[in-house]
Order: sequence, then structure tokens, then C-alpha cells
Amino acid sequence: MDRTLFDIWPEVIAGPALLTTFTFNAPFFEMRVLPVLQKRRAHPIVVFVDNEGYEAALHVVALLDGAGRDYQLVPVRLGRCFHPKVHYFPAAGAAVV
Repeated sequence: MDRTLFDIWPEVIAGPALLTTFTFNAPFFEMRVLPVLQKRRAHPIVVFVDNEGYEAALHVVALLDGAGRDYQLVPVRLGRCFHPKVHYFPAAGAAVV
């Protein structure tokens, strides 16, 4: 049986959700990921995105509803690639790396 990322996230987050990524697909996030986080009572939801991925996502994010309201996007400027895949849920005592 195939497992999804949602299968290994805590059932109840009830606190912050801190996610990191290189690229950001805003429509996918708002349609597939955000509803799961909201159902599991994650708040605030913060996504740290590589600066290049952040800038590429800006034109799409402007067309959507959730950015800046339901979740925050934070560009990471390191002078090199920011590519970790970490999902940290401190209130639930869980992290997915």
C-alpha cells in the first residue's frame, strides 16, 4: 500500500506548521496541502522557499486567495541553493525530513 506525505504527518497538528522547499507550486499547495493542514488545525502555516523558487511563484500566488492570509511564504536568500525538505510541527512534537 502506497503512503502519502499526509499519512506520516500528525493527525492533529494544533499549532505551527513550518515547511521548507526549493520550488513552490501555489495552486497545488492551496488545493491539496493547505486543506489538510487546516483540517489538522495547523496555525500559523509558514513555508520557507528558496529565493529563486519564491520569485518564480510570485506571479501565480497573486492570482490565488491564501498567500498572506491562510499561509505565509518566506523567501530564503543564502547566496546558494536552499533545498531542504523539512516539515516541522513543534506543537505536535513531530518533524518529517
